Amino acid sequence: MKNILILVCVFLIKPSWSQTPTLNKIYKDDTCFLKKRNIKTQYYYDFKDSLQDGKWILYNVLKNDSLKKKKIILSCDYKNNVRNGIYEINRYNLRSDENLLVEKITSSYKNGYLHGSVDDYYYSNILEMQILLSHEEYYYGKKNGVFLQNGTDGKLVDIIVYCNDSVKQINNYIDVDGISIKCSEIIVLSNNNIKFIRYFSDSDISKVELLIKKGVLINFKSFDYLNNIIEDQSTSIDIGFANPLDVPNKILWAYHPFKRFKSFKNYLESK
Repeated sequence: MKNILILVCVFLIKPSWSQTPTLNKIYKDDTCFLKKRNIKTQYYYDFKDSLQDGKWILYNVLKNDSLKKKKIILSCDYKNNVRNGIYEINRYNLRSDENLLVEKITSSYKNGYLHGSVDDYYYSNILEMQILLSHEEYYYGKKNGVFLQNGTDGKLVDIIVYCNDSVKQINNYIDVDGISIKCSEIIVLSNNNIKFIRYFSDSDISKVELLIKKGVLINFKSFDYLNNIIEDQSTSIDIGFANPLDVPNKILWAYHPFKRFKSFKNYLESK
């Protein structure tokens, strides 16, 4: 009897770190553990936000598809019934016989919130290499840090800097002879004023700087390649937007939008 009591005590004080996480393997028809997300008219499987603790794995087949090759399309660790750790999404080319991996997305979670980086990789089976499509940084669910976007060729497209979900700076890039060159820059100043800078490489103008306040252009400057000011004018042209994310798509996005005008002011007044 004494030995039995000792064994019971040993079991009760067994340290928690010695317990291996429960491995939960599920399939596409285990709908009680899954939900579907609609992204750009396509549906994707996703784990429910709250699941029992352990590691969860979702295979790309149904339970009864025993003859098909199983591939892991989702995996995530749960602690305290919420996501904690790396959440991994794998997407495959289902049209190929080998079901080749074409995309991998890894997201870092802490206590159920996105916390850390989210990286999206594209696998080019032709080039036989992986390409980083995007990188995002979060702090307890809020955008906080650098958001980077690349093309499928790996060339840099834009960089956005966030602080507590607010945009602080945007840099846009274009490909010139295989090199990513910054073509515009947006800086959010105090009181949400916006400075927009557009760079040029085949004009007498090297760059144009705009100062935008609550959707109204209040000043613009143009410079030559020696950084001498060509134009410097105050104005009050309502350009109809105040969100810095709208700037590149609304103004100066074409490579030479005002080439046929005598001045940048004439270009704006024509819009």
